Amino acid sequence: MRKVKKKWLYRALCAALAVTLVSGTAVMSPIADIIGTNITANAANYTTWGTCQWKVENGKLYIKGTIPNTGGPVDIPWCAGSIRATITEVYVEKGTKTSANVSYLFYNLTKATSMNLSNLDTSAATDMHHMFNYCNSLASLNTSGWNTSKVTNMWRMFYYCKALTSLDLSSWNTSSVKTMEDMFYGCNALTSLNLSNWNTKNVTTMAYMFYGCNSLKSVDVNGWNTQNVTSMFCMFSGCNALKKIYADKDWNTSNVTSEYSMFGNCENLVGGKGTAWSNTKKTTEYARIDGGPESTTPGYFTEGHAPLTYTVTWKNYDGTTLETDEDVEEGTTPSYDGATPTKTATAQYSYTFSGWNKEITAVTGDVTYTAQFTETTNTYTVTWIDGDGNTLTTDTVAYGETPVYSGATPTKTATAQYSYTFSGWDKEITAVTGNATYTAQFTETTNTYTVTWVDGDGNTTTDTIGYGTTPSYDGEKPTKASDKNYIYKFRGWTDGTNTYTAENLPAVGGNVTYTAVYDALPIIHSDDVFVNSTESTPQIFVTDPFTKEILTEGTDYTVKVNNSTVTVTGINSYAGGVQKSYTTLSRDMKASITNRRKTGTNAKATLSGEWYLPKNATNIQAGIARLSTDDTAVTNYDVYKNGVKKASALKTTSGKYSFSLLMNSTHANQNLYTVTYVTYEIDGVPFVSISKAFTGYPNPA
Repeated sequence: MRKVKKKWLYRALCAALAVTLVSGTAVMSPIADIIGTNITANAANYTTWGTCQWKVENGKLYIKGTIPNTGGPVDIPWCAGSIRATITEVYVEKGTKTSANVSYLFYNLTKATSMNLSNLDTSAATDMHHMFNYCNSLASLNTSGWNTSKVTNMWRMFYYCKALTSLDLSSWNTSSVKTMEDMFYGCNALTSLNLSNWNTKNVTTMAYMFYGCNSLKSVDVNGWNTQNVTSMFCMFSGCNALKKIYADKDWNTSNVTSEYSMFGNCENLVGGKGTAWSNTKKTTEYARIDGGPESTTPGYFTEGHAPLTYTVTWKNYDGTTLETDEDVEEGTTPSYDGATPTKTATAQYSYTFSGWNKEITAVTGDVTYTAQFTETTNTYTVTWIDGDGNTLTTDTVAYGETPVYSGATPTKTATAQYSYTFSGWDKEITAVTGNATYTAQFTETTNTYTVTWVDGDGNTTTDTIGYGTTPSYDGEKPTKASDKNYIYKFRGWTDGTNTYTAENLPAVGGNVTYTAVYDALPIIHSDDVFVNSTESTPQIFVTDPFTKEILTEGTDYTVKVNNSTVTVTGINSYAGGVQKSYTTLSRDMKASITNRRKTGTNAKATLSGEWYLPKNATNIQAGIARLSTDDTAVTNYDVYKNGVKKASALKTTSGKYSFSLLMNSTHANQNLYTVTYVTYEIDGVPFVSISKAFTGYPNPA
């Protein structure tokens, strides 16, 4: 490969880096990353670059030895993209020296935030142009101890170091410097610069020197000798926060030939005697000590040195910074302009801002003020709740105090089942640490009620019974005296609305009165009996109207038959009892078979019968209860009252009743008919049923 001459490469790079500055904004793209070929590594993890050794550890660039001359970024190994992107700090070890040309030495270290270069011996340096160009994250730079007496070129030295807020260059010797063009271009975080007593007698160009320093509020250029300066093109242009330029009367612009927009957009700039910046007055004509806006020599400079400035820091109780006031002039009394400081309340205290930890006085140095607070003990609401969920009272109690309930004894509304007695609160009453609610607690007692029992004659007894318990009458069976027409049989109890059997009373839910209820059993008198035919002796069936069971003769009752009069007498030895004495209400059934004809399968005959109901037979079931042959029911028969056809069963009164059954071939094999009819019943259940059997054949014998 043909060797490329360094001088030619340097010129090519310079051409690539050139930027045309017209609008006040310059954008430079980093050059391609190229690493020189004269680099070797040694055993101590340092890499050798000529007579210089360097290494990067944990983001920190270490440099020692003598730094070779640099002609551009391509000569500087740590400016390679793969390396420079890892560098966040730069440290120069003691004894480290520069050669004459240190231009681009830290070019484009965009991630570096701090550089301690106080150990760097720059006494041999003559060219520092672009030295920190594009170090746009650099916030801390230490160049104390530098010897710059031989430096002639500071072009774009701090170009776009936009994170720098301050620079101490007051000790620099600039007596040999010829160009300061673009020196602080784009340093838009700088707020003040003290460059007083710089020796600028050899400087010829200051074009764009402070261009775009839009946070810069003051600059001190006292002692500057500008008699050889020919260009002040856009020198302060874009410094729209700049208020004061401190200078002396020796400021000389007689040789300046390029002065366009020297004070462009310095809209806050005011001269020492009140001459305010004007968009029509931006040239070197106003680069002089202000004689006053009405004088013949108005200007934008303020005579004398910039006053010393300090930083005033306002902090909250916990050390957090509330506000920082920078560049506060000596002798000025600072003021806090932020929101009122606050302190987070605790459960015990609330806090109110009361001032600062010391009196605010005129500034004589950097100072910190810390917010102070008065504390107030918090109070909380204690709520007392009764047994029904209602608020009894509320108390306001200070943190740490133990509340005391002082109201009336809490209550809880009784229910049908329970009454309640206050027994305390739902939790232990403790010192207040926040809002609290205490709910009354109660013991419950089951209510008792009076159950009154009243028999049929008005006699009473009482029981005291707990809620929910089913009452039971334990006395003798309630009775009611019989009268002429009725015997009274105990059925159960009534509460005036519902009637219950003795075994089915509801559970107690309050005071209640139960009155005995009875069934009235009519007494049948002997003068109601008809005596008639003795054709056959009836069979007697007696049924208990309550159990619905047919009673057993000889055990539950006895029967006496005398001249067709049947007397049934109850023994009262079974549940429910029976009427003591009564007689049947009917005559014997008369029945006969007539109209016999023998015609084979069409043989016919008529089975008929009659009976009577006595006087006073009201609301008594009268009719055929069952007509059967060999226990098979027969349904095709007719019932008549006094000769008039009726339903087969009906409620009726006294009279003659009869029935007829036309027997045909369907009855050919039947020969015994039984007719059962009802003579007395209660609740649809017969007391006495009399059955009469008839023998007959449909065909003649």
